[in-house]
Amino acid sequence: MTSYRLSAQLSGAQDRALFGNLDRQLAAYMVEQQQWIGLRTAGGLPSAQTRQLTRRRGGIDKLVKTLIAVKNENIAKLESRRAAVDRASRVVLCLILATGVLVALALLYFLTHYLVEPLQSLQVYAGTWKLGEEWALNRPPESPEMADLFGTLRRLMEQLNRQYAREHELAQFKTKLVSMVSHEFNNALSVIQGITSLLQDSEPSGAGDDKRAKYYALLGSQVRALIVAATNLLNLGRMESGQFAVKRRPVDLGPMIKDVAERLSLLGERKKIRIKVLLPPAPVPVQADAEVLSLVVTNLVSNAIKYTPEGGDIAVGLERLPDGRDVRVYVRDTGIGISKEDQERVFAAYYRTESGKREAQGFGVGLSLARAAVEAHESVLRLESAPGQGSTFFFILAAA
Repeated sequence: MTSYRLSAQLSGAQDRALFGNLDRQLAAYMVEQQQWIGLRTAGGLPSAQTRQLTRRRGGIDKLVKTLIAVKNENIAKLESRRAAVDRASRVVLCLILATGVLVALALLYFLTHYLVEPLQSLQVYAGTWKLGEEWALNRPPESPEMADLFGTLRRLMEQLNRQYAREHELAQFKTKLVSMVSHEFNNALSVIQGITSLLQDSEPSGAGDDKRAKYYALLGSQVRALIVAATNLLNLGRMESGQFAVKRRPVDLGPMIKDVAERLSLLGERKKIRIKVLLPPAPVPVQADAEVLSLVVTNLVSNAIKYTPEGGDIAVGLERLPDGRDVRVYVRDTGIGISKEDQERVFAAYYRTESGKREAQGFGVGLSLARAAVEAHESVLRLESAPGQGSTFFFILAAA
């Protein structure tokens, strides 16, 4: 056991010396062994040599045991070193993983704190901000890049607000000017219409002057068309300024539709256009403002007269829908029709199609005003049309 413990302390040089000693002793032992065999064969091996060989063999056995112990100790050292290397590699791997996790967490914190959170707050605020309001988003500059972004957006919003303020002032001025001019224009036309009626009534009965009657009819139709245009401009200004109120109550629209058709029949007669009024046999009350809808139907019928060729037909009426809960008001003509591309744009203020410009003159505000009035009744003014196949404008109201 002592040799085993000592062998564990052997260095590489001691191992080589031990193996050299063993090699020499084995060589000497083999020589003596050969001599012993020869003497044994001859029958002359002394007892002293026999004991000497035995002792030498015992020393060799001890030396072999020491070498075996050294081998086992070296194997144990190798296993210990391999285990130590394995533990060290695991520790290094854990350190690498921990370092990676810490770097990822630091990067995540940086991205969240310096980029994601400022951008989220900017998105939320921009979604609630309205044009004309002061840009009041204030955040500490987490990074120079975000500070530059916030500053750029602030300057952009301030520029937009200044431009919006200028356009708002210009729009208010335009609305006031249009309202004032149309109001004065409408007053003057009303006087002209009244005087024209007085002159026509003052004509001697039975004069039989068809030419004068034709002139009076032409003058009356032109004054009526101008009154419709002036009224549209006046009401458009009221609507833009928020002074156009809708008061809905149960009302039968039949008498209003008849009145509109009768008032505009003179415009249709100039072009030999037949205006038909189609109403159900029994009254159909709806929740509506009759005065406002009179403006809508007047615009739709006058618009149909403008764009319907001579000798055409116009139908204006209402009908109860199959569900019994709603009523459809419509104006249908055999006019020039409207292309698919222009069917939405014709509802914009002051917009007129190219074919419409060639067919008749006007401001292009009637349909815009009619749509706004219909939307005030929580409905939608719709259009079905095709070029050369006429147009149908309609909207749906709830039955009272």
